[in-house]
This record gives sequence, C-alpha cells and structure tokens, in this order.
Amino acid sequence: MVRLGSWNVGSLSGKLRELVDTATRRRVNILCIQETKWKGQKAKEVENTGFKLWIILVKLVIGDLILNVISAYAPQVGLDESFKRQFWEDFDGMVRAVPTSEKLFIGGDLNGHVGTTNAGYELVHGGFGYSSRNQEGQEILDFAVAYDLMIANTFFRKRESHWVTFSSGHHRSQIDFVLTRREDKRACLDCKVIPGECVVSQHKLVVADFRYQFRCRVDKQTKIARTKWKVASEVFGVTKGSRNEPKDTWWWNEEVQKAIKDKKECYRHLYHDKNADNEQRYKVAKRAAKKAVSEAKGRAYKGL
Repeated sequence: MVRLGSWNVGSLSGKLRELVDTATRRRVNILCIQETKWKGQKAKEVENTGFKLWIILVKLVIGDLILNVISAYAPQVGLDESFKRQFWEDFDGMVRAVPTSEKLFIGGDLNGHVGTTNAGYELVHGGFGYSSRNQEGQEILDFAVAYDLMIANTFFRKRESHWVTFSSGHHRSQIDFVLTRREDKRACLDCKVIPGECVVSQHKLVVADFRYQFRCRVDKQTKIARTKWKVASEVFGVTKGSRNEPKDTWWWNEEVQKAIKDKKECYRHLYHDKNADNEQRYKVAKRAAKKAVSEAKGRAYKGL
C-alpha cells in the first residue's frame, strides 16, 4: 500500500525534523509539500532519520509500475488573473507530459472550493465535500475533467474534521486536494484530513491510501531499492542548486526535542478543549520551542 500526503507547511524553517517525525508516525510514504520557502537547494538530508527530501517533480519506479508525483500550489483568491492563467497553463503542460500509461498523483493547495455537490461533474467529484463551490473550484473541476482525473477527497463520506483542510479563527475551508487518474479509482482505498498535528497551525495534512499490484524482478545484478519517503514540492521554478546535500538538522539536541514535545502535548490539550488556559499554555510552549530551536541553531553555527 502507498500512502500519499499533501501539506502546505507555510515554511520549513525550524520545522523539518518535526515534519519528518509526523510523516513517519502517520506512515506517509510520499509527501507533497507547499510553501517550503527553500531557495537554491536541490535536496536536503535529515540527519539520523534515513530520510531525504527532494524538491522536484518525482518519478518513482516500483516493480513494473511508474508513479509520477506532482505537488502544486495555486495562486490565492484575489490575485491577478494573469498569475492564475499562467499557473494553469504551466500545470496543464506538466500533466500533459506524463504518459497515460503511467500512474499520476497530484497533491496540493489548489486554493479553490469544489463544493459539496457534484452536479455536472459526477465522474470527477464523488459528491462529498465542504463549503460552496467558487470560480477557483470550478477551474479545478474543469481541469480534472480535461485529464480524466478524480478528486479523491470527494469520494469518501467523512465527518467535518476530516474534510476541512484549512482553518483560521472561525474560517474553515477545503482547499487542499489529492487527485489521481479515474482509472485508478478502485486502487484508492481512502482519503482524509488528519487533524490535530501541531507542526502547521492552519493547514491540515491530507492523506490518501492506494493499493496496487506490481511485479518485481530481483537477480544478482539488480537490487531493488526501497524508497522510504520522498517529497515532491514546488515544481514550478525550482533552481538547480548545489551538488552538495547539506544536513539540515544536525544542530537538533535534547533541549529542542523536549521543547517540541511539550508544544505537541499542549496542542493536543488545546485541540480537544479550546479553553483560555489551554490556549495560553500552547502559546507559551510554542514560543519556548521556537526559542529553543533558534538558540540551538545559533550555538551550532557559532562553533563553525
């Protein structure tokens, strides 16, 4: 089984190790992330975890299957129409370039509401969702129709907390989606939001589970490498970067780990009981964790 995830992380600064820990605990094999705010680097190694993060369009070969993974981040509502038009043209070209004989997964923050009803879009929209459809959501649906894709989030009946992908104050919406080819509908076992993770405060982690049958040929000359986790992200305008693969969390220490653990615990209490005391405890723990990360980085880089 393959678990694909999509998550707008806002920024990876100080969050990388937490992100890896969450992906591991939630058994995510492939994670599409948006808004990393990384520049000039092709890949990063996460020390002592065995994981590496690639910020590119990923093509995975597993047995006799070829999996193409695209991470997308659409322009926000209210931006100039020329930006939106350019995004959809680039996105169109990228999807068109993937052979129809190969599997295709798209995870991303598409900044549109596809709505709860599927009238006119029964083949790509499963009839479940959150909020009302808007113009940006209409474009997502039209795109799915054009490439014979299905919006996996909409094909499974869930409670509200497993539909809402973004929340800020009293505002809630479903703008993060997982798409795949319609012919692979039976392979998609589930798609849902995982609430309660404190790495990112506004966007929620979306996961989709797929099951495929594939054949592997193993002989003495060929070793099948097991891909544990890869990230496909920000595929538009990626810089070439350096050949070096820097380790990003070598400065991580026990003090940072304890502060992060305390923050997670406070967030769990706040998630289950949103009272003033829990909110204040979470704010204090969040500041303490941020300070611990900053100080650990400062001490580590000062010693170089």
